[in-house]
Amino acid sequence: MAIVFVLLLSLTAQAAPGASSARLDQWPAEAGASATQAPPPALTLPDALGRARAQSPRRRAALALSEGARAAAEASAPWVNPSIEVRGENWRVGDRTSDPPVDAFAVVTQPLEIGGKRGARRALAVAGASLAATDLDQVDRWLTLEVARRYTAVLRARGMVALLVEQAAGTDEIVRVMRRRVEEGYAAEGDLRKFEAETARLRAELLRAELDLARTVAGLGAVLGSAEPVDAAGLAAPDVAPPPLAAAAVSAEKLARRPDVAAADARVERASRQLALERALRIPDLAVSGGYKRTAGVDTGVVAVAMPIPIGDRNRAAILRAEAEARAASLEREGVLLDARAEALSALGAAAALRERAALADDELLAPAAIVRTAARAAFREGGGDVLRLVDAERGYTEARRTTLDLRLDAAMAAIEARLALGEQVTP
Repeated sequence: MAIVFVLLLSLTAQAAPGASSARLDQWPAEAGASATQAPPPALTLPDALGRARAQSPRRRAALALSEGARAAAEASAPWVNPSIEVRGENWRVGDRTSDPPVDAFAVVTQPLEIGGKRGARRALAVAGASLAATDLDQVDRWLTLEVARRYTAVLRARGMVALLVEQAAGTDEIVRVMRRRVEEGYAAEGDLRKFEAETARLRAELLRAELDLARTVAGLGAVLGSAEPVDAAGLAAPDVAPPPLAAAAVSAEKLARRPDVAAADARVERASRQLALERALRIPDLAVSGGYKRTAGVDTGVVAVAMPIPIGDRNRAAILRAEAEARAASLEREGVLLDARAEALSALGAAAALRERAALADDELLAPAAIVRTAARAAFREGGGDVLRLVDAERGYTEARRTTLDLRLDAAMAAIEARLALGEQVTP
């Protein structure tokens, strides 16, 4: 809770309860604080993404698997090991007066793969390494989305704390004025009790907002893979370039850069390489032998060539299974591509709609709410305002700022999701 109380002190010092509305280029939670008073951001979204990629245990695990698959591919398809046979014949047990000479053999046999088996094994290993690399890319995509979501969740919670602190400060001032008026006989005690109840409600909401801020800060620190606490007050509003708005931007070339589509392509390639290997295994391998032979005291050489006769086993079952897996991988790739296209179109539409609505929030939402609140406060100061109308005006202004904050954060998050849906990088 130390982080929360430090943040509250900072926000209370910077808040300006009398501010009527936020500027278009400001986030609602930052309205009322001058640029000279705000400290430089300690953590931007690109910084958070970089820290997560460097420290996330899940990404490091995927990186280890990718590097291991690449190293295995480089070491794949070695030559088949030779075998050596040393044999002696004509050994007798018992009466050895008429032992014939012992025959000795030393033969080395080298299997020789034919039909492109060694190259097929190497190609299969390379395809497996490529698939492992796409797994790393998918972890990167998940990590980007998760960091962005938790980052914006902290900004949302931080903004709510700031809004409630400001509203509570204004309500406390109204309660003090109401108490003096009740003591002087200018106001009814019931009106004072209404404002006291409103103040108690704000305190309860503020507590929930503080707890939510602490929870989201802890969640962001966890996904960053860092034991150090995140300074919520130092987070900067995300500055994400808007994605293209035209549906023509969803091209096959861009979709092919998505990690899930690239993984589907890699599975198709691996299945194809597996099928090629199984077909190559139909051809039997040669076994070439050569060595030394001593028979009846005569030294001679031995040369032999052996090959299985492919009458019964022609690897038919494995070939049929590999063909089915290759067809299935191709069909799955089509399904992944359809899902990717639908997601990209939906994400582009959501990003465009939220961006347009967020741009209009100041004029259509904040400005009217600020006017209503200003009028209600002026009437209250003059002693002729309705208490319930002032409470509603204060609540309406806070809700307008909360909605504006949500719209801008949702628009930033939608832009991130749209760029990822198109297979693009979120930040340089």
